[in-house]
Amino acid sequence: MKLLKDNYYSWLIETGQEAKAAELKENEGDFISAITLYLQGGLPAKAANIVFNCNMSFPQDLLEKIA
Repeated sequence: MKLLKDNYYSWLIETGQEAKAAELKENEGDFISAITLYLQGGLPAKAANIVFNCNMSFPQDLLEKIA
């Protein structure tokens, strides 16, 4: 199952579907990767939404990229 998910993730990245890849990472709880992918996909509002809804601290440079 993990191999299938990894292949799907790789395919999403290769085909320029960063937003879908970000959703996958967000669902896995990998919020830093999800934020990075949302930013690469041109969706800073979705990245900001993760920061707003997650009760954890994020690196300052990542927050500045979102802003």
